[in-house]
Amino acid sequence: MSLPRLSTRLALALPCFLPAAIPAGEGDGSHPCADSALHATDRGFWADASWEEAGGDVCDPEESLLFSSPPGEDAGREKRSNRASFSVARSAGGEARSTLRQQAQAEGWNHRVEVREDTLTRRRLGWKGEGWRWTAGDLDDPDFPIWPEGLPRRALPRGWRRAVRPGDAGYDLSSPYPQGLAAGVFRPRWRAWTARAWNPVETGKEPPWSPAWNLRHAATGISVTLPRAHPWTLSGQLTETRITRADADSVVEQQWAAGLASPREGLKIVGALSEQAHRENRGWALAAIWHHRFGNAVAVDFTARQRDAAWASSWDPAVTDPGAGADSGDVGWGAGEFRLAGSFPWEGSMFAAETWRAWNPAAGTEREGVRGRVTWRGETARVDLTGTRRSARAASGSVSLYRYLEAETRLEENPGFRVAVFRAWDARGPTRTGLYAGVEPAWSALRAGAGLRVESDADDRLEAQASLGARWRFARGWNLDAAASAPCYPRWKADAALWRMTVNWRR
Repeated sequence: MSLPRLSTRLALALPCFLPAAIPAGEGDGSHPCADSALHATDRGFWADASWEEAGGDVCDPEESLLFSSPPGEDAGREKRSNRASFSVARSAGGEARSTLRQQAQAEGWNHRVEVREDTLTRRRLGWKGEGWRWTAGDLDDPDFPIWPEGLPRRALPRGWRRAVRPGDAGYDLSSPYPQGLAAGVFRPRWRAWTARAWNPVETGKEPPWSPAWNLRHAATGISVTLPRAHPWTLSGQLTETRITRADADSVVEQQWAAGLASPREGLKIVGALSEQAHRENRGWALAAIWHHRFGNAVAVDFTARQRDAAWASSWDPAVTDPGAGADSGDVGWGAGEFRLAGSFPWEGSMFAAETWRAWNPAAGTEREGVRGRVTWRGETARVDLTGTRRSARAASGSVSLYRYLEAETRLEENPGFRVAVFRAWDARGPTRTGLYAGVEPAWSALRAGAGLRVESDADDRLEAQASLGARWRFARGWNLDAAASAPCYPRWKADAALWRMTVNWRR
């Protein structure tokens, strides 16, 4: 019997009274990928544990990004590590999919590989020597930023996607990141680097027999750290993007950026100018980022970004129609955003809050929100109060409102009972009200999770979700993660069941 078929039978055999290892904070019915890490403090067994350091995408375990947490700059040449993971998972209504991940580092060399089913989706090979570094493959290494740090960017320019054409040489690679080469010199007081990326891309509107466009992106940068008396870092970067086919150019744009950073204070300021070939004027963008911790207690994170109306970079996710403003002679403010978050611990407890606002005058859109969590810890128990409020205005003028409130109590002694109640509202009133009850016992080599989530919608229709999870360390360097979940009331929905089994190895 194949592993996917055996795992499916095990998942469907779970009775309704076995539970849901439902992550704390999942009661917030918003799209979890769009939420901040404030609600990702404990995602239970549904968190992707393939790599301990990698957070992964909490929306779908199989959609996690292998390289979401690349190794820091302090990784020395003598450090050795080797990790591998194999998982088989099934999403609701889908088929079982397998994923193989492997990464290693030794003597300055490092590589990471991810294979999904029979497709090589992620790959990177790098080397760090005495002041020299280079990397090939996915250009997502923070040592070689292919666009100015601090400015939000898409994986590919707006309106373009990777050309995936099985059978055509060169078009059967599906990595979501630009592919290329990067190299640089890294000295204690200065660094310089250059990168070259290329991708076959298409808009999705061309017929299948039409040849793909070619994305060519080049970036080069330099940074200098001032003497210790003034520990500031000055940086500059130049990038050029071209999307061409034969003698035709679809996108040609250049960008100049300069930055000023204080690593000791956690402050970074970035300014950029962008110009497209078919436009006569240039647009600017500014970003300020401040991450600071006062002693070992209060932490503050602040981010602010603003563009003018002529900002034209097609890499910017806030740009709705590049060129619309400047071609018509409009001047003024463009899209912008700010986000302020902070955490305040006291005597083992914690208060954390976050507020944000974003606007895009060209599209007529705006969104804002606030979120907070209060955690109180006693000798044997923990209480969490969580609240969210956010609103958004669409280009059509319609306004949406979402509010969420949750209270959870957890016993920190084995077997770790958990009880939570939650309610969500929109502009018309309550949309979901529910209760979660679970237990998470732990032993020396095994941790399990069981629970049941019951909720009713705006029409008072009752539904229940049950699931079971376990994490077993069965040998030195080896562990097994398994989780399954499915609706069990008012009827069992086999096609809505989802499960995952992952074997991890680390040395």
